[in-house]
Amino acid sequence: MKTLSSTIRAAIAVSVVILNVWIVLDLAKANTGLAVVHWVQQAANWLAGWSRGIFTTHNRVSQILLDYGVAVIAYLLAGSVVRRGSAK
Repeated sequence: MKTLSSTIRAAIAVSVVILNVWIVLDLAKANTGLAVVHWVQQAANWLAGWSRGIFTTHNRVSQILLDYGVAVIAYLLAGSVVRRGSAK
């Protein structure tokens, strides 16, 4: 059970990093024509596919933070639940 818990926590950590990197790259208007930036964008879009568009705003920065930030918070909460469950 510890191995599964560790694997899930690692996957969540990687997901949170990818989402945060994409938030920074998007806000900095990084060139999505570059392969690595495009990959991060696609990965973040897939990870946050369920949360993008839940809230709408007319401010670009707020929209990016809401679209991807909600996913970051949800994944961090999920990681916390997994960590607590594995501590028992």
